[in-house]
Amino acid sequence: MAIQEGETLVKLLIDGGADVNLVGPGRFRSPLHHAVDDGKYDIVKLLIERGADVNLASGQHTPPLHQAIKGDQGDIAELLIEAGADVNLVSHISMPPLHYAIEANHGRMVELLIEKGADVNLARCSWKPPLHYAIEVDKVNIVELLIERGADVNLISHVQSPLHYAIQLDRMNIVELLVKGGANINLVDQNLKYRPLEYAIKLDRQHIIEFLLYMGANVNDILHQPITSTAREAIRVLVDNPTVIRHCRDNRDLTYLKYAIDNWKVVFEVKASQFHCDRDHQLLCYLLGAIVSRDEVYTQKILDNGVDINQFCCFISPLYLSVLTGQPTIVRMLLEKGETRL
Repeated sequence: MAIQEGETLVKLLIDGGADVNLVGPGRFRSPLHHAVDDGKYDIVKLLIERGADVNLASGQHTPPLHQAIKGDQGDIAELLIEAGADVNLVSHISMPPLHYAIEANHGRMVELLIEKGADVNLARCSWKPPLHYAIEVDKVNIVELLIERGADVNLISHVQSPLHYAIQLDRMNIVELLVKGGANINLVDQNLKYRPLEYAIKLDRQHIIEFLLYMGANVNDILHQPITSTAREAIRVLVDNPTVIRHCRDNRDLTYLKYAIDNWKVVFEVKASQFHCDRDHQLLCYLLGAIVSRDEVYTQKILDNGVDINQFCCFISPLYLSVLTGQPTIVRMLLEKGETRL
């Protein structure tokens, strides 16, 4: 009540022996909490000068600095910090101060806290680091600011990097900021063991897939992974991408063959002829998949479609693959069609 009346009365009470840290009944707040809530800069200053605890968390109330941040009271926040308020304090009921500024989208307050020593990579108790939290609450301008101020774009927290978290939440604009800010686009997360591109494919984030490919994400391991029919749209993005096409044509470690083997039925469904622009290469893809799958019926159907069986894929011919996998029936089928090259 005295705080609402003004500085003179507060000073009078303090001079009379009032406890500046007394937590009152009812709302269980200290005088400093009341003064901060009411935006009374001069009274906050007076209480501090008279020994008020700037880090006191009373009852169910956060420390005074946290309250000043939530109220976007920069002058009071700065006053509290100068008086010793802990810019990295986490109480039993409160997030770190920086998180409150992020949540409220107070860019000016975020800058102030960082300038005064707030840890941009702080991860305490159950709270995510500031960058992860900014991604969670979708504060794009704060994400950019944190990156500029040194937040670790590859920090693993709660088993995820910021990039994986942005992909999970489908934050395309934040994904761009992270990658351009130095995020490792081939970093493996600690939970599912996915690289960002793999994770984007799993979640069918088509725009993110395209962006990661454009930025040079490693497609080699992706093409070695079996892809289910639930990711057909992601497959379309992959097979349309020049980077993937170039990789498959140039790579001599059977990447494309392995892809055909693991995914030939799914690839057939989504018409992955874009890997090779002519019909013969398309059919060759299906043929190799059918051979490795030991599907004699499907092999015959493809042969009847007029595939050029004397082609090679990654230096492997259909006849060689049939011999290698011990399939005499398919070997005979190929020889009957005129296959002569091992």
